[in-house]
Amino acid sequence: MIKFFRRIRQKLLSENRFSKYLLYAIGEIILVVIGILIALQINNWNENRKVHSNQLKYLDLLKNEALTNLASLDTHLDVIKELAEGQKEVFRLIDTPKDSLSETYVSKTFFDAFSTLISFNYKNSVLTEIKNSGELKNIENDSIRIALIALEPFIEQVKFQENNVNTHQNNILEQINHNGDLRMIMENVGYHNLLGIGKANGISKGNKRVLNNDYFKNELLLYSLITNDLIDNLYPRIRNQFVHIINKIEKEIGGKK
Repeated sequence: MIKFFRRIRQKLLSENRFSKYLLYAIGEIILVVIGILIALQINNWNENRKVHSNQLKYLDLLKNEALTNLASLDTHLDVIKELAEGQKEVFRLIDTPKDSLSETYVSKTFFDAFSTLISFNYKNSVLTEIKNSGELKNIENDSIRIALIALEPFIEQVKFQENNVNTHQNNILEQINHNGDLRMIMENVGYHNLLGIGKANGISKGNKRVLNNDYFKNELLLYSLITNDLIDNLYPRIRNQFVHIINKIEKEIGGKK
């Protein structure tokens, strides 16, 4: 093709037809420019297709990650609700005449209320990869991008409150350790067998007396307040955010396929 155009130019010059040669040269330049523009357009189309394909892949991964977190949160929430019921039972024991309570029941109730550390197992490997790779900016839907960015501050609030709950739980356990009998609790729920130890032979001071401790009652109140804030406020908010992200992504994927 290049030799063909060269021969035409040489023929025009040899025939001293400069004006026609000039028009031809301009036309050739225009053709070259058009060729470059077409090549750039094809390259842009390929790049856009690649971005589109990557976006669909990441959206699908983000949806699956959100679904995993949603299922994990629902399971976690069921456990925390049981923990809150145990806390309510401890309050009931505080207000009950102590002579009517058995040490066995008090120990089992303490175990139900104070044996579970609160920690939602949040997964964010996909979102972290997208942020670190710079692919987040390529998500065209603004509402999805904003929802993903807003997710992390929600999680930070949840983790902060969970740490507060666990701190107050540890304070309560310290009080039981100082004024009650942790071994009795382990025995009454059968954990002494797992530890490979027998039941204590000596006389125990028991755990009923802990119920009258003012520090214990104050810590229990704070423990319960923050636990219920998680159940009634923070966990539902983060749950709604996961559902919002899932719904938005499903709609976006459906519109792009």
